[in-house]
Order: sequence, then structure tokens, then C-alpha cells
Amino acid sequence: NGSGRGDDRTLVLATWNVRSLVEDVGETRICRKHQTCSATVDRKFDFLVDELRRLKISIAAIQETKWFGTDVWTTKGFTMLHSGRPLPAGDDDARRNEGVGILMDPVLTQAWRRAGECWRAVGSRLVVARFKLADAGDLRVSGRWTRRNDLYLTVVSAYAPTSRASPSVKSRFYDDLQNVINGVAHGDVLLLLGDFNARVGSCTGRADPWSNVLGQFGLGDRNDAGERLLVWCAANDLAVMNTSFKKPEARHGTWMYLATKERHLIDYALMRNYQRRHCQDVSVMRSANCWTDHNLVRLRLRLDLPSNGYRPAAPARPLPLAVEKL
Repeated sequence: NGSGRGDDRTLVLATWNVRSLVEDVGETRICRKHQTCSATVDRKFDFLVDELRRLKISIAAIQETKWFGTDVWTTKGFTMLHSGRPLPAGDDDARRNEGVGILMDPVLTQAWRRAGECWRAVGSRLVVARFKLADAGDLRVSGRWTRRNDLYLTVVSAYAPTSRASPSVKSRFYDDLQNVINGVAHGDVLLLLGDFNARVGSCTGRADPWSNVLGQFGLGDRNDAGERLLVWCAANDLAVMNTSFKKPEARHGTWMYLATKERHLIDYALMRNYQRRHCQDVSVMRSANCWTDHNLVRLRLRLDLPSNGYRPAAPARPLPLAVEKL
């Protein structure tokens, strides 16, 4: 069915800075020029969906669309929840920048609808969506039945300011991100995916103060933005999952600085520490192509999704009433 679920319990997600999805002709929200035409030309959006389908990605966090407005877009069965800068009024020539989205395949679109089509746009740098992956019921694990509540997944797509941004812009981003995290239910599986424009380095051992946040397989040195990200992650008990899996540099670096040809790790997948056991792998997919100098980062999750060993929760029995005593 094109879904990124390799089996009944595996979910494949990704984060990708696409640098731009802006077209030349069509609606002002997604195009450079507003011209009269029979239909919106959105070939880049279609091509992006084709790439995600080819790589069997169920949910993708997208950054730097450079689209205007907050909208729900659909194409080829995929759904994009988008948050961008406000649409300029009249002939105003507003600068195109930022823009984030959460793009989901038809299967996960249904999971989003089962969660009440719950999503929230926070400026042009953050968007969050909630998915209901499974209903409450009994799950058979290792021959034993275990009661399980409704299973929800919350995904955040984030695009952090670059080093050139003012301190106030950087602080506003982390304030908004904190407000988003504070609103996520404790029982939800939480995933923060995005371009954080930060280099976090690696953990040097158990004595390292960031040992609860970082793994041993980071890339390069740490910068000030990386230090700030680690402080924020530690305060929220989050782990940088990219650094937990040993990879060659070509499958680890997410962006190349063209002047030096040096690869950097700046696009991350963050999870709650007590949920990191669900993560099976994080890897760069260099074959993914979408006119960008960032590589797609793929994440595999193993969740307690229903399979053959599953029975729905029985409806609650009404309490017996002694009606003769009424």
C-alpha cells in the first residue's frame, strides 16, 4: 500500500529541509508570481511526494518550504499540514522564508483523522500533529495478554534560526518550542524532527555531562547553537537519536558546507528518553533528491501496534442495580 510500515509494528518517518517548494506559476501562496491559470502548478510538491513514496516514508517533517499561509494541502493521496509566514495583503511583496510542514501518506492520514484531525501551526518555524495509531485493547506479547491504552504519536516539525539570526529570534523559537512540548500528552510517543542549525558533537563517555542526551556517534565539533540545544534537551529529558547509531560519515552528515566540502550533522530526530527504546535506526538517505543541499534523515520506529495477537477492549459492563429497592 506504499506505507512505510515494513511490518505491523514498524513505522518509518523522516525529516528533510527541502530549501524551497516554490513554483513559478500558480497561487500566490506557493508560487513566486500570481498569474491566471487553470490549475496550480506544483510539480515540486508532487516530486517530493513521489520521493517519499519511493522510500516508503509514512510521515515526513519538511522545512523551508517558503510557502505562505497555514493550510492543509493534498496531492496523490498524501496530506501536508503547512505553517508559513502570513500571506501578503494585496500587492505587498513579502519576503519568502521559512515554512514548515508535516507530510503523511494515506495510511497515516487516516490515523491523523482518527485523532480528530488535531494539528497546530506555530508561526513559520513550528508545526505539530497528533496521530492515533491504535485503539485501546489487549496486546499479546510473548504469549501473554497485556492491556494497552489508545496509542498516540505526536510529531513536531521544526526549523530553528541560523547563527545569523538575532538573539530575540532564537529565544522566541525555543520559547515556542517549549510551549509546544508542554502541550503534548505524557502518554504520547513524541518525535521532534527538523533542521536545528546546530552541531552537538558526541558523548565522550559516562562521565560526560550530556550522556543522557547524546550517544557516542555524533559528528564533528559542538558549537554555541549545539550547546543551547543540548541544554534544552536535558531540561526536557530528550535524547538526540542520530548519535545513537554508528554510521559512516556519508550516512551521518545531513548537510555539506560547500566551501570546505565538510559534512555536518544539523538535522535531528529527538525523542523522550523513556521512549527511545522504540527507535531502531536513524540514517541519512543520500539517494533522496529534491533540489536541496540537505540529506533526508530516515527514522525507524518499532511500536506496540496491533497485529494478529490483538483483541479490542471489551465494553464496560453496566453495574447491576437492585431495581426492586428503588
